[in-house]
Amino acid sequence: MVYEGMVCDSEEVAFKKYNEFARKVGFSVRKGKIYKRVDGSIMSRMFVCFKQGLQKEDQRCKNTTKVRNESRTDWKARMIIKNEEDEWTIFEIVYEHNHVLATPSKAYMLRSQRKVKDVHLAEIESLNAT
Repeated sequence: MVYEGMVCDSEEVAFKKYNEFARKVGFSVRKGKIYKRVDGSIMSRMFVCFKQGLQKEDQRCKNTTKVRNESRTDWKARMIIKNEEDEWTIFEIVYEHNHVLATPSKAYMLRSQRKVKDVHLAEIESLNAT
């Protein structure tokens, strides 16, 4: 479980924790906006639900016959972390979603959840070596 005020060692650790939480609940995560200081260091970072926001209009071809379905729902489900003295603190978290969540048996198919396990990777590499 992730909650406001929780402290993480790094940005990657915070993303992994939010992604684990997302898998249990039934949604996928992507990295959102980054806010930087004047010196270029990261001040805060936003991780969002994969359906957050709206897609931009396709500028490549105006007269397409097949329009893609909208996959985003413009909801604000997100987690914001702040970097203060090399500690990443969860500053804000919005849990609610306005779309159907995946069941636990289907959550592994979501984009941010698709990972090859080390055991399977070793087996694949051994097959490639032969």
